[in-house]
Amino acid sequence: MDLATSLRKLESEMESFTSPDNKDGFYRKFCFWVYKTWSKCEFVDTEVVDVGYDCSTHPVRTGQLASEKCKTYKDFINSNTGNSVCTFTSGSGMACESYEQKLYEVFGDACSEKLNQLIELHGLSVPDRYKEDCEDINELIFCGIVDHLEDPELDDVCQDIVCRFGSFGIDVSSYMCEIRGVADDGEYIFDDDSIFADMTLDDFKSLVVV
Repeated sequence: MDLATSLRKLESEMESFTSPDNKDGFYRKFCFWVYKTWSKCEFVDTEVVDVGYDCSTHPVRTGQLASEKCKTYKDFINSNTGNSVCTFTSGSGMACESYEQKLYEVFGDACSEKLNQLIELHGLSVPDRYKEDCEDINELIFCGIVDHLEDPELDDVCQDIVCRFGSFGIDVSSYMCEIRGVADDGEYIFDDDSIFADMTLDDFKSLVVV
């Protein structure tokens, strides 16, 4: 089996790992993270500061628990961590970091760990033609080493793995609940496809298996 085919198999295994249907995969780590964070973190409000040439948001400490203020998962995951981040967008210099952004980190770390396990399990190694450019399969996949003209199939599968399971992997979308807009009454309109949107903290508590 050539490396491109082996990596397609690995991609399929990663897809299974990240699927919410796999209760022993990332889903388990996700539930632990949500319950632990939501039950202990402070609820942080948002202050909008508009000075004309710049409109930024800043965190405001409330001293209240998120477990008291955030009634559902969609409220929690879109609430503030208390950190400020640069937007790198003209006219909006700073913004509040949300737990959705933290979830990307949790997802990326879990995928990296699982990917390393699968690479070791399958005994995958760098082809001779790329050994001068990288030390291991991880570098080959994530550092854009593969020559697309010489190895189009290998390059494609590497890019797919990065896109789906990297630091901002799109497969985390199954666990998100994005804000789609604002209704006339000022309430947020959330993604209707999220299976976690209306779950409560108690719901997540029941999913956590010690």
